[in-house]
Amino acid sequence: MNSSLQNTRRSFLFATLAARSLVASAGGWAASRRWSAYPFTLGVASGYPTPDGVVFWTRLAPQLLTLNGGIEEALIAVQWEVARHAGFKSVVARGTAFAEAAWAHSVHVEVSGLAPWRWFTIAFTVVRRPAPRADCAPRPGPVRP
Repeated sequence: MNSSLQNTRRSFLFATLAARSLVASAGGWAASRRWSAYPFTLGVASGYPTPDGVVFWTRLAPQLLTLNGGIEEALIAVQWEVARHAGFKSVVARGTAFAEAAWAHSVHVEVSGLAPWRWFTIAFTVVRRPAPRADCAPRPGPVRP
């Protein structure tokens, strides 16, 4: 096969995969509104496929050209879902990963237990920080049931 034709096909394949990953991560963005800009500016990548799994990774950087990507928090929870179709009607795996400042707020997810020779779509969603809770002690005296 012609070398330039192989390069064209390879470039098309990589561009298609990159576009699919960006669309997938955009679905997760709609659920979180605490960011001033889209947090997944570098997109989503995948690699290291095995017959039953794949690795997905991304990085939070809403302000790509600023220090720490414009993120001040040291630790950010990121939920992820892997689905058989782009509409996410059949989610096959999900979990939570943590983006740490020490790793430039990158997220690395190793998903296993997937069916071989299938396409999968992933969505990352930044989790809102839960509000801290505390309870006061009860008043002195008898305890009511």
